[in-house]
Amino acid sequence: MSSSHLIIIARNDETGEIQLPLENMTLYGMGIVDGEYEEESVVRTCAASFGPEWTLTLYGPLGASYSGSKK
Repeated sequence: MSSSHLIIIARNDETGEIQLPLENMTLYGMGIVDGEYEEESVVRTCAASFGPEWTLTLYGPLGASYSGSKK
């Protein structure tokens, strides 16, 4: 069983509030399901639960370090 470690940080652009949508950040069984990586499904689900005033930043392993992106 493989695993992937993702960190998603949600920040409200208006209030500055920060939330961590993933309580358990270790995701098991990562692979392709219905033509999509499971990580993409998790990110899409998290993004759908926040409104337009939120910015989500995703950090995931890239080699030995982590990288992030922002909408």
